[in-house]
Amino acid sequence: MTSGKVITEVPAGDNLRPDKVTSAVTACTPLALLQAGTYPGTPAGTAKRSWVSDGRKAPAGAGPEESADAAMDRTKTVETLASYRDGGAEQVMKDLKTAVRECAGGFSCTAAGTRTKVLKVITATAPQGADEAPAVTSTVAADGVDAPMKSVVVRKGATVVFFPAVDTASVATGRDFAFPAGIVDARPEKLK
Repeated sequence: MTSGKVITEVPAGDNLRPDKVTSAVTACTPLALLQAGTYPGTPAGTAKRSWVSDGRKAPAGAGPEESADAAMDRTKTVETLASYRDGGAEQVMKDLKTAVRECAGGFSCTAAGTRTKVLKVITATAPQGADEAPAVTSTVAADGVDAPMKSVVVRKGATVVFFPAVDTASVATGRDFAFPAGIVDARPEKLK
C-alpha cells in the first residue's frame, strides 16, 4: 500500500452529488463526474473515502522554502465505490469509454459552481485483475498551468470503484506525477 492517510469522513467539498456536476457536452459528463470525485448513473449504494499521500522529503540542506514546498507536495484521491443493478455497472463503463473517445480534444465542465476547462484526455496503462479497469489522464487548465489529473476506474461484476487523483505540486507547476497505484492494486481482489 502507498503511504499516506485514509480519511473516512470525506469533507463536503470532496463529497459532491452528481447533480452538482455538468458538462457543456453531454457525452463528456462521465469524465466530468469522475474528475469531480462522484459517480454516474443510479447506483443501489455508494461508499466514499479519500486518501492523501505523505509529503515529499526535502533534500538534505534544503532551505525553509524548499522544505515547505516538499511538505506540500501531496497526491490526493477520492475513492467512490458504487454498486449497480441490472447491467448498470457495464453501462457506466461503456459510457466512460465513449466519453474518453469523444472528448479526447477537451471539454468544459462545472462542479459545484466552479468551471473547469479540460484541454485533452488520453487513456493510460490500467491495473490488472478486474473485469474492466481503464486509466485516464486529463490535462486541465489551472491558473495558467496545464496540469495533469489521473484517474483509474475499476469494475468487478456489478461494483465500480472510481479513483480520481490530483497532485498539489502538479496543479501549481504542470509537471507530471505518478498515480498512487498502491491504493488501487488490492481493490479487485477485495471485490471478489
